[in-house]
Amino acid sequence: MKWLLTVPILLLNCTAYYKHEDLIGNWKVIEIKSSENAVSNTFLGAETVSFSEDGKYTFPESLNEKGDWTIVGNKLRLHSNSVKDMRGDVVYKGHDSEWIIDKSNQFMIWRGTSRFHNQDLRVTFEKL
Repeated sequence: MKWLLTVPILLLNCTAYYKHEDLIGNWKVIEIKSSENAVSNTFLGAETVSFSEDGKYTFPESLNEKGDWTIVGNKLRLHSNSVKDMRGDVVYKGHDSEWIIDKSNQFMIWRGTSRFHNQDLRVTFEKL
């Protein structure tokens, strides 16, 4: 629980504008909160997220959660494509989300935005 005190202090010293390469790598979910209430770390469908250099992301433990990502200033935008079954019927329409991020070398916090109705969510990650 020592990291709960360390994360906010480290993030206060961070710049508000990030570059593509700042997010590349694997990040482990260490805490999820909805309206300041703790939520299971499996809420996102996986406990880690991986950002690649080519602008793709995956939740490695999830079969269907992958897509494209971009960062503009302090906002992370995720886009997942639709998933079709073997007949070509859409079984998952995909989705878009936007997150305001705060980050240090070791930790990152996503805060949802009203644009995609996830403003009550906050997710804290640790770099693997």
